[in-house]
Amino acid sequence: MHIKYTQIEPGNKSIPHAIKTSLTPALPRLSPPLTDEVHESFLLEMPDCTHWTAVNINRALLRIVAMVSGRIFIGPELCRSEEYLDAAINYTIEVMMVRQAVDSMAPWKRPFLANRLPAVKRLEGRVRQAMNFMEPVIEARKRLPADQKPDDMLQWLTESQEKMGEDTSAEKLARLQLGLSFAAIHTTTMTATNA
Repeated sequence: MHIKYTQIEPGNKSIPHAIKTSLTPALPRLSPPLTDEVHESFLLEMPDCTHWTAVNINRALLRIVAMVSGRIFIGPELCRSEEYLDAAINYTIEVMMVRQAVDSMAPWKRPFLANRLPAVKRLEGRVRQAMNFMEPVIEARKRLPADQKPDDMLQWLTESQEKMGEDTSAEKLARLQLGLSFAAIHTTTMTATNA
C-alpha cells in the first residue's frame, strides 16, 4: 500500500481496542439509531416516486453506507454533512490512486519523486480537509463533561488514544476516521450492490 506515501497506519492499536472494548458491547444500544439512519438515508438517496425511476444503485449505496456507518464512526453532527460524505467516499479511491501512481514509478525514483505526484498531493489535501471539518467537533467534545460524551467511534477512538498515551489531535483522529472509511464503506457498498 506504499504507506510512506498513503500514510495509512497499519499498526495503530486504537482502532482494534475501540472496536473490542466499545463498539462490540455497544451494538445492542446502537441498533435503534442505526435503524433510524438507514431509514433517513434511504429517503434522502432514494425518495418515493410514483413511476419507474432509474437509480445508480452503487452511487446511492455509497452515500447510504457512508451516512449509516458515519452515524457510528463520526456521530450525528457530521454523518450527513457533504464534506464528510465526500471525504469518506473518495478517500479510498484516492489512496488506491496513490498506490497505483507509486507502483507505476521506478522503485529507485520513489524516494525522490513520489511525494510530488499529483495523487499524493490530492490525498494530503483530503486529510487536511477532513481535519478542518472535524477539528471543531473534536475540540467541542473535549470540553464536554464525562456524562455528556457522545456514544460513537470518534469518541471511543479519542478515549482509546488517550489511554494509550497517543496523539489526540484533529489530524490524528481524522486519519483514523479516514482509515475506518477505507475499511468499511466501499467493501460494504460492493457487497450490497452485488446482492
